[in-house]
Amino acid sequence: MKRADYNVIQIVDYILTKKKMTNLRLQKILYFVQAFSLVSLDKPMFNEEINAWEYGPVVKEVYDKYKYWGAEEIPSPEYFSDFFWDDRDRELIDEVLEGLENMSSFDLVELTHSYPTWIENYEKNKSNKISKEKIKEYHESRQLQGRALF
Repeated sequence: MKRADYNVIQIVDYILTKKKMTNLRLQKILYFVQAFSLVSLDKPMFNEEINAWEYGPVVKEVYDKYKYWGAEEIPSPEYFSDFFWDDRDRELIDEVLEGLENMSSFDLVELTHSYPTWIENYEKNKSNKISKEKIKEYHESRQLQGRALF
């Protein structure tokens, strides 16, 4: 599989410049950004792993960085530049944010809990990896069935 052009914190910084959100919501948005990128661009948006946790998919590096905020919204980064970003990548993230804007954080938790990518990897008190290959495979199958990516 191709390597991503960005690390997950760069993706988070871009997302947070667009919309403030809680860590819980951010984790679900990251899952959908990764899934959409794997299917639409045939590459991961970031290289860090996604794990199956109790409240759905989580990128541990992001959780650890923002856990201080608890259930509060994470503020926008003080400095961020997407000057070197590919337009397609920005557009994809914007499309995911727009597509999910009317869903609550817990709607997103329920949605990700319905996916085999989480169901097959979740074990209580464990942090099992959800492979990029499985994410791509599942969301491509949804698309082929004429269903939305999310």
